[in-house]
Amino acid sequence: MATIHKGTKSKVIESFVLMGGYDGINKKMLLFLSNFYEQELDKILEDLASSGRVHIYEKEQGLFIHSEFYNRLKELIVSAVK
Repeated sequence: MATIHKGTKSKVIESFVLMGGYDGINKKMLLFLSNFYEQELDKILEDLASSGRVHIYEKEQGLFIHSEFYNRLKELIVSAVK
């Protein structure tokens, strides 16, 4: 929670996405929680996605998932397919 109150804008958004868990979090909710301008949020999400910290889970709905949960899901799927 300290990150949300004292962290950089990028860390704040990353924390919100992490809180979304396996379900992820949509862009509208991120706008509401962060109170950032949409263009500012888009830039932050783009930077987080390019660094691999956040993944676009569902592009049409603007749904994002944190890399920790993305990697866990990926491992579960790969192990289930084997």
